[in-house]
Amino acid sequence: VTRDLAGALNPYLCLVFASRKEDIARIHDALLDDGLPVVMVSSDIGIRRRQAILEDIRALKYVYVVTSDLAARGLDLDVSHVIHTDLPRHLEFYTHRVGRTGRMGKTGVSILLEGPDNHRKIARLKTQGVRFSEWTLKDGVMRETKKPGQQTSERERLAMKSVRKPKKVKPNAMKKYR
Repeated sequence: VTRDLAGALNPYLCLVFASRKEDIARIHDALLDDGLPVVMVSSDIGIRRRQAILEDIRALKYVYVVTSDLAARGLDLDVSHVIHTDLPRHLEFYTHRVGRTGRMGKTGVSILLEGPDNHRKIARLKTQGVRFSEWTLKDGVMRETKKPGQQTSERERLAMKSVRKPKKVKPNAMKKYR
């Protein structure tokens, strides 16, 4: 998670999930160095301190919350974005992580940062019906990447049909005109 990604997303509240405690601390420190309002929630923190942090999150003192699967269930927060730095060991937790954004009929964005060990897990999630689309971040703007031969959406097809095509010109028309 970088400052560029944070600038492109502009979230209301973003949960950044990592599987290991070392990764949580590293990501937290990196976001803190970038000057972003970030807090870390892990099992190392005592219950009273965690409750105080949750009150601060609800008061919107923080925009980014770096956490483990500890926050994947049971928290009543209005989350707009979820970023997965890696996939959990048990893939059913992926559903719980993503579910943080879609509470009470609201929508949100879930981003999985591509890593070398995620390919097999992504393939397993696809067989379970989870759909992924690839996006790239360039010059502070997120754009969907299309693979060669990828199908166009219905909206794109309708837009292409609405563009007027030039009238066909008969062969040798210019010659006859002269």
